Amino acid sequence: MKNIYQIQLGFIITAIALFIISYIPYNSSVRALENQQEIVVKISEVSCRSAKSVSGFYFFYNNKNYHVKILGKTCYKIHNGDNYKLLYDKKNDQFRDIEHALMIKNRLKYYIIFFLLTIIPYTFIYKILYK
Repeated sequence: MKNIYQIQLGFIITAIALFIISYIPYNSSVRALENQQEIVVKISEVSCRSAKSVSGFYFFYNNKNYHVKILGKTCYKIHNGDNYKLLYDKKNDQFRDIEHALMIKNRLKYYIIFFLLTIIPYTFIYKILYK
């Protein structure tokens, strides 16, 4: 019975860590989605990688160089010099890809569901079912 509590505690700690790690990009993505300040930028350099989370591109806007993460499937469709529509988060001076922002927003929902599943008292349910 002690092992079950340790496993459940491990799941709870993992769920809390995932939630905290995901909240910062989630917050910025939600702000960008709510403000809906769309800006079209010209891509200066595309950096597609095999790992989906590091794909993105570089561009210049207001004399500053920015990098924005995009989904892997989108990365292979764009090229240097293309125009691309992004959402701008003025508070953090960050740009977000619309699809990437929606993915991050949905990801946090899954982490919340995972967290709620970890706090279910499985030992109590097990005792009731198998008395």
